[in-house]
Amino acid sequence: MIQIPSKLVMIQIPSKLVMIQIPSKLVMIQIPSKLVMIQIPSKLVMIQIPSKLVMIQIPSKLVMIQIASVTGKKFNVVILASGLGMRLRPETEFIPKPLLPLDRHGTTALDHLIQKFQYVAKRFVITTAYCADLLENYVKGKYGNALDIQFSRERIEDLYSPGRSVLFALDHVLIEYPTIIMFSDYVVEDYINVDNDALCVTQAPDADHYIVDKFPKGIPDISHGIVTDINPSKTLSTPGYGGWPGIGIFHNTLLLKAIAYKHAIDKDMKVALDFDIVKDYVKQVKTTAHPINKLFEFGIPDMLKKVRDYANANN
Repeated sequence: MIQIPSKLVMIQIPSKLVMIQIPSKLVMIQIPSKLVMIQIPSKLVMIQIPSKLVMIQIPSKLVMIQIASVTGKKFNVVILASGLGMRLRPETEFIPKPLLPLDRHGTTALDHLIQKFQYVAKRFVITTAYCADLLENYVKGKYGNALDIQFSRERIEDLYSPGRSVLFALDHVLIEYPTIIMFSDYVVEDYINVDNDALCVTQAPDADHYIVDKFPKGIPDISHGIVTDINPSKTLSTPGYGGWPGIGIFHNTLLLKAIAYKHAIDKDMKVALDFDIVKDYVKQVKTTAHPINKLFEFGIPDMLKKVRDYANANN
């Protein structure tokens, strides 16, 4: 099909259909089971092959390094996106923090995380609460049925901690698959090895434009590259690195759920992700420390501004 403003010409060849729509600059070539779409105005390239979705956002300076498993494992990927984003008001007055545009092309942290982990994800579980309808409809509209995405929705008045959100999210995971947990207020350019139990641990930034939190709340105890415990930071007034940014790979999902449920019972649902769930897990499972130093964290306005200034410079 060739569409030119007021003329329509159709050429049909058995089993192959070629459509060129000039006004919208949309090129679609469909051959029985493969779909290639190039959308020029938004500079977004999408290649879709049954059950797999690849998105490459060319203009953004925020680098995408997708994650793969050497052993071919698939994971539950839990993304914590239910927070209120109070420290970023008024930016988050009507938009949840994971959907804030980070550059002029509309790159969001949520898209970056979904696309980064799409090849190892058997199922995504995204926690929602604040602006839940907006966030869920955004994800459904953008990814459709290409990925298995479930939502763990909480009422805003019931929000307590990331630990409680993880507790509810674990109801949606596939028990036979390992689980990756992360927050949604950063972009991670590091490559992360997911083939072993691991906690990511922040290091001094690899370059000046990266933004790594210098005041981490949880500090892992590490011995010969193995995380043996995680405890509250004793020096929140003094900047430093070596904290846990909330990214963890847990290969024993059954144990992870058992620990979370036990703490939920013992503490009347007031569960901490770092000092309850993760703390008990690393004491029972050999968990490596995975250093990362290519982060763009944007939990506060100054951080968000720095991310945008970098992402939009000469772009």
